[in-house]
Amino acid sequence: MLYSLLHPAYKKAITARLSGAGQGLVVPDGGRTARVFNQALFMAFGRLARMDGQVTTDAIENSTRLMGLLGLDPAARQQAVEYFSHGKEPTAPISDATETLMRFIGRRSDLTRLYLKTLGDAASLDGGIGLQQRILLRNVAEICGFNKPEFEEICLRRMPYGEYAGTVLTPRISKAYNVLQLSPGAGQKEIKRADLRLVSRHHPDKLNPRVT
Repeated sequence: MLYSLLHPAYKKAITARLSGAGQGLVVPDGGRTARVFNQALFMAFGRLARMDGQVTTDAIENSTRLMGLLGLDPAARQQAVEYFSHGKEPTAPISDATETLMRFIGRRSDLTRLYLKTLGDAASLDGGIGLQQRILLRNVAEICGFNKPEFEEICLRRMPYGEYAGTVLTPRISKAYNVLQLSPGAGQKEIKRADLRLVSRHHPDKLNPRVT
């Protein structure tokens, strides 16, 4: 309980920056809270990235952008890289790191919700969340104090927002939305209807009608 009282200015700044309300806000020294936060976050990033088979350039670039958003100095960035690498190992204690983090930022807090959503955004960089990634995220959500409906709302409903959201939409994903003539954050039903319209419009029978 006492750990949750540490470094309030740091937690306030990180919450603001992850929610999009802290553009230009200086992140103060977070001490042990920052180290615990970075360890849990980047270890989970590494595990999520590895679950796709290989770590993609998008995953690396996304992690690098997040380092900037969190205001990490060169030493903290190097440590985050090491956490990321460790997280790729199957035996990396992701759950233990999350449990420790909860003692510092509190279950169901605003920062915890943003932490979970940040992981969901990272998992969906390729346009979808795989089964293994979903299982990991569900486990993390339970540790964070969120039930299944809350987990799905936070992690599976793709509604990018704020300063951070603008960084996780890779050119590939943005192009896909443009092709479908949709804005980021469109619902699954809307995406499916747009996809069907596109398929119908460019069906070979319409592009190359048979001559009878």
